[in-house]
Amino acid sequence: MPDSITCESRISRVVVYARGAVVTRTVELPVGIPPEGCELVVGGVTPLAEPGSVRTNVEGERRVTGVQAPLAWPSAPQPVAPDTAAIVAKQREIRRANLRLERVRFRIEHLEAIEQNAGLQAPKRRPEQPLVGVNERLGAALETADLVAELLGRLDTEERALRRDLEKLNHELASLTQQRPAAPQGGPQRQVRVALAPGSEHLRALEISYNVSAARWWPAYAARLSNGGKQAEFAVEAFVAQQTLEDWKDARISLCTADMVSDLTLPELQSLRLGRAQPAKRSGFREPPEGLDALFSAHDQAFGGPGMAPPSDLRLSTAAYTEAPVPQPSMIAYAEPPAESGALADYDEVLEDRMEAGEYEERPARREKEMAKSRGAKAKKMAAPSAPPASAPMRAMQEVSFGAAGGGMAPPEPEAEPEPEAGMGDQWLDFDSLELAHNNTARRGRLVQAGAGAFSGAWQLQNAIESLGAPGGATDPLYSRGMFDHQFEADGLVEVPSDARPQRIRLLAKAAKSRMALRCVPLEDERVFREVEIENPLEAPLLPGPVDVFMDGALLITSEIKETDRGGTIRFGLGEEQRVRVVRNVRAREESKGVFGGKTAMDHEVSLEAASSLPAEIELELIDRIPVSEDKEITVELLASEPKPERYNQHDRHHHLEGGLRWKLPLKAGATAAAKFTYRIGFDKDFELVGGNRRE
Repeated sequence: MPDSITCESRISRVVVYARGAVVTRTVELPVGIPPEGCELVVGGVTPLAEPGSVRTNVEGERRVTGVQAPLAWPSAPQPVAPDTAAIVAKQREIRRANLRLERVRFRIEHLEAIEQNAGLQAPKRRPEQPLVGVNERLGAALETADLVAELLGRLDTEERALRRDLEKLNHELASLTQQRPAAPQGGPQRQVRVALAPGSEHLRALEISYNVSAARWWPAYAARLSNGGKQAEFAVEAFVAQQTLEDWKDARISLCTADMVSDLTLPELQSLRLGRAQPAKRSGFREPPEGLDALFSAHDQAFGGPGMAPPSDLRLSTAAYTEAPVPQPSMIAYAEPPAESGALADYDEVLEDRMEAGEYEERPARREKEMAKSRGAKAKKMAAPSAPPASAPMRAMQEVSFGAAGGGMAPPEPEAEPEPEAGMGDQWLDFDSLELAHNNTARRGRLVQAGAGAFSGAWQLQNAIESLGAPGGATDPLYSRGMFDHQFEADGLVEVPSDARPQRIRLLAKAAKSRMALRCVPLEDERVFREVEIENPLEAPLLPGPVDVFMDGALLITSEIKETDRGGTIRFGLGEEQRVRVVRNVRAREESKGVFGGKTAMDHEVSLEAASSLPAEIELELIDRIPVSEDKEITVELLASEPKPERYNQHDRHHHLEGGLRWKLPLKAGATAAAKFTYRIGFDKDFELVGGNRRE
């Protein structure tokens, strides 16, 4: 077996897709890899990594012969033996604390033993001598009492602190002397095992990459304006959320609008043949070879087969096993005679009763087949009922047939061979997750999907990410990406923790050309709105999403941008400009036209008047429209306009407009300006427009 070399790794690059991500780890190679064939073991990989997606990127001439990514469960924690050195040190601290406590108690007892009355007694004197020094002795006694009380207070405080410390030390000593279990090592982790071929070639660098599904992102932007909106810096940002059980720390992040996994194989064109009907093409599934269970006969005799208890004494001789009858797995239940003697019990009713009682579990597809077979055999059973012994075994399945009168039971029909499983799924092509079934299971000797290869909590973590709401009015790139795919690269290193919370990160920022515009659509709303136009500085389209607008470093507003093509114009609003007012007035006039007055003409004179109270000169855009006609009996024409307008189709706002007109009026500080236009609607005098001839 080749030697295993454990290597450390770190996450260096992550590509986040609309759903899922591809994580790349840089492996720290050891010094002096042996020339013999060996295996590099990279641990610490998240269990959510899909085993079939692990890839390697090798820099060097050393060849990689195989890659595996099994789940590795931490070993059971071993109890930690007591630390002898720590116990000795703790006992030494306890002895020192006891000595300090004894000294404090000695001083307290010494102070409490002082008699203060001796200082008040007068010295011996003659009776005729007067008493002197009474006040001095009384003052000295009071000072002594105060001093003793102060010393006792300090010593009591010190004694209580020492007792608390001593109690804490004893508790720590008890914890050290006990044998405690080690801290748990956490959940499983995936190990990436890279097998290297023998050779003396160099291996300079190694990277491994794998797919994780519990990750997603939403686009966001930031525009920093300065110099009155004439200069701008446009930044591409994003909300990234992931719960892959590993933090992306100091990694290069890329955001991609494409699908992480897609079928890129060229489809095969099938022939279309006309002729007689042909049987369905057989699938690649084949039944196991006959006599497969015979390979396990010795195993069953020694340890018991599927559903059988192992022998009580494994030291019995082989002859003892051959003499003892081997129980058959199918002979596990016995039928009771029917309660109604002398009458045939209906198969359907008995089966329904037993099914409701929970005695049988059957497949719906086979139930109809067995019931039809039973109904067809009723007549034969009534004519010639069979009476097997009462102890005849019966399979505890849906193949139940009861005899006629006399309490007998019909012999069970042989169980039909199971049909080959049709429509084998793609999961059987995941060879990393296939293994031979255990010898004590019913599918022994056959391939099964290994349950240990998949992390049980993967679906819950992926569903938690999928159920996240769009933060800050962002749009999901899975649905807003349209028909293009692009990958946005981050300029620096980014950190995204694994907490299933959207984290706003900054990808890149570029200087762009910008202009401030004032626009008004007085037909719909007479308010004037301020908008910013920035030329897309990226060589890629932009997805719709929220944009934070900063003016001279201060957050002004959070707006929204629409999808923008490469080289297009990014347009977002900054709200209403209340210092500019616009008024729209309409005059309609109806008259007869034509030689004999057979036509009706409706003239509409529209005037747009604007007034500004801003301190600087501005340019105001006024947008209006005239009606359009798809009927040849109705004509619409623009008679006059001052100043001359330009045709406007509103494609810059992703909506088509017919008959649109746009004026760009220069407005000086505190000045007014106006635009006027007249259009005519002509139609037959016998006609009348629905809703009235006046269109304004």
